[in-house]
Amino acid sequence: MARRKKQPENTDDWVPLTLPDNFDEIIETMNASTEERIGWCFLCNGPVRGPEDLISGTSTHRCPNGLALEEKIAKDKR
Repeated sequence: MARRKKQPENTDDWVPLTLPDNFDEIIETMNASTEERIGWCFLCNGPVRGPEDLISGTSTHRCPNGLALEEKIAKDKR
């Protein structure tokens, strides 16, 4: 049985990370891809080819899911 690492004490400013259910598939697809890229989008499981693939002023991929996420963030700020 794997041991859990003790969580550091000062984590008030940490953002919880939830991995998608298809995380293993995403990693396999990313590793199999031969396209040049600067990153990989976990929202659409596709390559981020360069800065032009990002929504201006963000680090979010310009894909339907990324656009929806940024729209939700903007709506929640209002």
